[in-house]
Amino acid sequence: MSQIEILSCEQALRALGEGEVVRMVEQPILVRQKEDKLLTVHPNWHAALSVPEFRALFPTMNFRVVAREDGIDEAKDADYYAWRSKYL
Repeated sequence: MSQIEILSCEQALRALGEGEVVRMVEQPILVRQKEDKLLTVHPNWHAALSVPEFRALFPTMNFRVVAREDGIDEAKDADYYAWRSKYL
């Protein structure tokens, strides 16, 4: 998929199912799928949503696929949460 291609909510869900990371066009929200949850990350909050919850919250939003190098780094993510749980 092209990074500039604009996707509807349903198209974004298909891309997420294929292992892609998507970014919402209207908001600074990144979304990726992990098992049966959609991990949504905003600079001020994060949430793990089910597919029905995601559809209910973002039915009219537009998304685009994010290039792999701009996506979520699993190693850094694990390191961050290991550090965070140790000190917070």
